Parts: sequence; C-alpha cells; structure tokens
Amino acid sequence: MLEGMRGFAQADGFESGQFSLLVSRLNGLVKLSVSLLTGDIPSEVTRFQKLKLVNRLLNKLYESTPEFLADLPSLETLDLWSNNVTGVIPEDLGRNGKLQDLDLSTNKLPGTIARDLCSLNRLRILILFNNFLFGPIPEALGSCYSLVKVRLGQNYLNGSIPNGFIYLPQLKLMEL
Repeated sequence: MLEGMRGFAQADGFESGQFSLLVSRLNGLVKLSVSLLTGDIPSEVTRFQKLKLVNRLLNKLYESTPEFLADLPSLETLDLWSNNVTGVIPEDLGRNGKLQDLDLSTNKLPGTIARDLCSLNRLRILILFNNFLFGPIPEALGSCYSLVKVRLGQNYLNGSIPNGFIYLPQLKLMEL
C-alpha cells in the first residue's frame, strides 16, 4: 500500500520500531514530519536521497543528533526543536550546500557550533537557543550573507561576535 508513496509523510504517535517499518516502505519521500515519536530517527531515512525537510517536534527522544542526517544530499530544512536531543551538532551538517533552515533549539546539545553550517551561503535560519553549546561563534557565520535569522541565546557561548555580522545584508534578527 505505501510502496509507491511519494512526496510528504507525516507520522504521529509512533514508537521508533513502528516508524522504522513505515519509513522502509516509502519511496521518493521529499518531506518528513514526525510528532509524538518515542525512540530514535531510523537510519533508513538516508535512503531518501531527495529528502529536503525533516521536521520532528515535541518528541520523547533521548538520542544523539544523528550523524547520518548530514549525509542527506538534498536536505534543506532540519527542525528538531524540543526533542531532548543530545550529542554534538554533526560537523558535516551543511556541507551538502543546500541547508537553508536549521532549528535545533530547546534540546540538550553540548559542544561547539559546527563551522560549515553555511556552505555555499544558503543558510537563512539558524536557531540553536536553549542548549548547552559553548565556545566562540564561528567566524564563518559572519560571512554567511544568506542569514536572515540567528538565535543563539541561552547557551554558554563566549568570545566576541564575528565582525562580519554587522555587514550581513539580509539579517533581520540576531539573538545572542
């Protein structure tokens, strides 16, 4: 029944195993939205080479940020806010050059902000507030001319704000 499904899938109230079974039967998925999921994102998601959006909100997760999400070549939007996600932000996230919207807010992410989030200047929205991030804001973000919204508050960031932020032509909101 689901084998030929393309486009958008929304799933509510699944356990990880059930969700993994559902995902394994979908082909051509472009957008994936999941709420009320318990468990981890199944690695089978990497089968969807055209997947542009992964949206998980208000889930009961206790997992690290899945490294395999950085392997999705078409990923444009990654919204994992309010999920209890732990682990560092994958260093390769954004290197596909297509990432535009990233919201990992209100999780339990430690570590530093990955330097290459804005490869090819496509990142428009960067929301990482309310985590356990530390260290300086990467200088590379100061030359990310596509940024419109940056929210990094409620973390343990230190150092100076990259000088380039004052010259970003599209920046409308910066919350530090």
